[in-house]
Amino acid sequence: MACGIGLAAIARALADDCTPCAVGPQRLPRHCGVNGGIVVFNSVPPNVPAYWTLFADARGTESLDRLDGELAAWSDVVHPGVPGFPGRLDGEVYVGTSGRFAGAVTRRRVRGVATYPDGSRCEFRLRLAFGLRRNRFSCSSPTGETIAEGRVDVQGMRLRGCRRRG
Repeated sequence: MACGIGLAAIARALADDCTPCAVGPQRLPRHCGVNGGIVVFNSVPPNVPAYWTLFADARGTESLDRLDGELAAWSDVVHPGVPGFPGRLDGEVYVGTSGRFAGAVTRRRVRGVATYPDGSRCEFRLRLAFGLRRNRFSCSSPTGETIAEGRVDVQGMRLRGCRRRG
């Protein structure tokens, strides 16, 4: 199943020396500044499910809450209608091309854009809490035409390198 493969990838990625900034599903403490981590989320109906894993790190030492990273994608279908697909079959799921992610964390919310090699883009607005909340995505073709948009469900997260604010 896609979920099992995603969780296995997360477990491998977390095997390094990450120190969590927050533990538990509810919220990030107000005094905590995110220095990077992993967030797992997926599109929900009426969209064909696409699953994303964001691997992000702080952008430089002076840039509190600004993130750079990679947005990996997979799906149960060859083309779920989002950039990075059609994917290649890997076991029981299709793995898409990863996008380059740039964004920021403000007040426990991640907002950023993933850009793909063909010039297509996906914009994400996520709350750092589990569930649907007000989490949204919008993807556009290289010409700027909207090709997919909707809600996303945050399924997992692991934040690291917490920097305390004053």
